[in-house]
Formats: sequence, C-alpha cells, structure tokens
Amino acid sequence: MRMTRSKWSVIVLGGVLAIIAAALGTILSGQMRDRSQAEGELTVAEESLTELEGAVALSQQSDLGQRVAAVLAERDSARAYLAQPTDTIMVNEALFNLARQTGVTLDGISASPTIEETLGEVECSALPLSIAVQGTLANILDFLTHLNADLTNGGIETADVTAPRAQGIPTASIELVIYQYEGE
Repeated sequence: MRMTRSKWSVIVLGGVLAIIAAALGTILSGQMRDRSQAEGELTVAEESLTELEGAVALSQQSDLGQRVAAVLAERDSARAYLAQPTDTIMVNEALFNLARQTGVTLDGISASPTIEETLGEVECSALPLSIAVQGTLANILDFLTHLNADLTNGGIETADVTAPRAQGIPTASIELVIYQYEGE
C-alpha cells in the first residue's frame, strides 16, 4: 500500500492543523489561567481597598469627632461670654486695659447676678464683681488707685492686699460694685 502524494499532503496538513490546534489550546489555556489569576488578584486588591477605606474612614471619623468637640467647646465659650450682661463685658474690657496699664495680672473676675438697688431716690441696678490680681505691691496699689478714680459709676467695697515677707508675689482680692441707672 503505497501512499500517493495527495494522501501525504492530507496527512501532513492534518498534522500541521493538529499542531496548530494544540498550540492554540495551550495558548488559550494559559490565557484562561492568567485571567483567573488576575481576577483572584483583583478580588484580593478590592478586599484590601475596602479594609483600607474602613481604616481611613475610622481615622477621619476620629479626627472629625475631635474637630467637632473643639468647635462645640468654642461655641459654648462664646455662648457663656455672650450670656453675660453687656455691662459685665464692658467692665471686663476696662479692667483688662487698666491691668495692662498698671502692670498687674488679672487672675480672675467673677460677677454676681445684678441686683436692683435704690441710691438716694434713684432706682438702679448694681453689678457686684470680685477681682483677683497679682503683681508688685506698687503696681497693685497703682491699680487700686486708678480703679477707684476711674470708676465713676461705682466703687471699691473691700480690697484685701497680701504681700508676703519672704518670697512670693503680692496679691489682692477686690470686691466692687458698679451701678447703672435703670430709669426711663
């Protein structure tokens, strides 16, 4: 049985086609494996991104919580300041200016509620204040002198000056009242 040329051509062509089909199958199999691996890596990357976004969100939430707390504290401070009677605000500014001029440090100012009083036959409101200052003895006495002279609508009720003999900073506790006319 002898094969003719045309049969050999068909067998060779079939062999070549089988080799090409095998090569294409191998290439396709490799591509599918690479695609499967890429999909797996993408899934892992998406999960990592989700976890990272969650961590970043928690960090940002904590930071925003701190910012909100700071803003709320500033708001409460502003509300407390604005809730004071306008007289108290003006008096505080005048006291701080006088302290700066005389070289003393204001350690505290507290206002008691305004009360209604009659001076002679005039109805007015009285604003009691307590002030604590510190500085040199000369500066404290200068502060008291200027305060008494400048306070035309009130006066110092008591002043307790403490000047330590040894080391220490002289201090003063001052009680004063500021009057405001409440007429029509």
